[in-house]
Amino acid sequence: MLIIEEYGVVLRQVTLDDIEMVRSWRNDPSVSKYMLFREHISQEMQQRWFEGVCARGDLYFILNFQGEDVGLLNLKDIDPRMRMAEGGIFVVPNGLLNSHLPYRAILCLLDFAFDVLRFRRVSAHILDDNKRAIRYNESLGYKLTDASQEGGGRLYFLEKEDYDSCSAKLKKILRLNSNPLERKL
Repeated sequence: MLIIEEYGVVLRQVTLDDIEMVRSWRNDPSVSKYMLFREHISQEMQQRWFEGVCARGDLYFILNFQGEDVGLLNLKDIDPRMRMAEGGIFVVPNGLLNSHLPYRAILCLLDFAFDVLRFRRVSAHILDDNKRAIRYNESLGYKLTDASQEGGGRLYFLEKEDYDSCSAKLKKILRLNSNPLERKL
């Protein structure tokens, strides 16, 4: 199991033991309203999802902060040849949404994507009415493309160079230090 520790957060790869917790989170209306797939997720659907994640080699991580599991991050649809993937995040306790935690978590994931996996680009699909996610992703360096998707979403891309520039500013603001040689994987 892959575990990444940085910036005061722990990302640990999702296991079979986690899927009911993740399903509970995903079925919560405060989370599902921002997802393309908004229907209730059954145990069987969740099991099939997890089997697909494993078969495709997608990377899903439980976000742990101060000993508590509080969210999910992912790199999915990984294309090793193009060195890109689609990323995503959700944090469950609403009180943490406006905190520094989502930034700490995504910086940890994106540092891993760009510095360890050597990706050149990470994409994000964001619903048009999810203004918080749009602002959040733009602050990380994501740029809107002309591509749209069913259900009212738009496609954003984050290039490594844009991430390096934006993340350096964010890390300074958050007083985060990263030394790739000291990163725990």
